[in-house]
Amino acid sequence: MCVSEFEQIIEIFETKYVDASTLPKELISLWAKLAIADYEREVSSLNFDVQNEVFKNGISLTTMDVIANIMKLYYLEREFDRQNKKINIVGKDLSLNDTSNAKKMTLAELEYFKSKVNLLLDQAKMPAYGGESNG
Repeated sequence: MCVSEFEQIIEIFETKYVDASTLPKELISLWAKLAIADYEREVSSLNFDVQNEVFKNGISLTTMDVIANIMKLYYLEREFDRQNKKINIVGKDLSLNDTSNAKKMTLAELEYFKSKVNLLLDQAKMPAYGGESNG
């Protein structure tokens, strides 16, 4: 069975995520499309047909990896938002409010991935001196 490049991007994203089975497939697909749009805005057009979910000219594995990393950034933004919305439960005999470490760790990973994605996008851009792009 031949796997499309769009499906390969999703598979690469799922390898970067601990348990992708908990995420709705529709959400993962939306993140992939948004990540492709981000890549096209920052680097160059990939000639992606949104309706058929195909790249008309094909794309490299490197480009697929960059797009999957952008998707992970979407996931981390969602996870950080979820951590921030957790309710602290404090009662007479019970206190459940130790979410600060989870928030700090999620924020640190989010910041790391933001810088990683920015670096990957910069590396994929065509050099100003007219050389070949890395993406």
